[in-house]
Amino acid sequence: MARIVQRFFVNHQIELLPWPARSPDLSPIENTWPMVAQRMTQITLPAATPDQLWQRVEVSWTAVPQEHIQSLFESKPRRVAAGISNKGGYSGY
Repeated sequence: MARIVQRFFVNHQIELLPWPARSPDLSPIENTWPMVAQRMTQITLPAATPDQLWQRVEVSWTAVPQEHIQSLFESKPRRVAAGISNKGGYSGY
């Protein structure tokens, strides 16, 4: 974390949770982006403009099944437990 960010937290008395350096990223978004990327690769023509690229990202994002996102949220307790039992190391997720 950048020093300027650390100073901001200290100056504003924001307490951070401990997060081991080797801890797996438990954010569901990290498992959702590969699905978006997979849908993006199915579009054969490259985007001609940044706006067109953004539109394709939005279309790909909305195509991710809600059930998949829900299952990621429901897996959170198991992910956290696995991270704790592995002391922040690789958890298999």
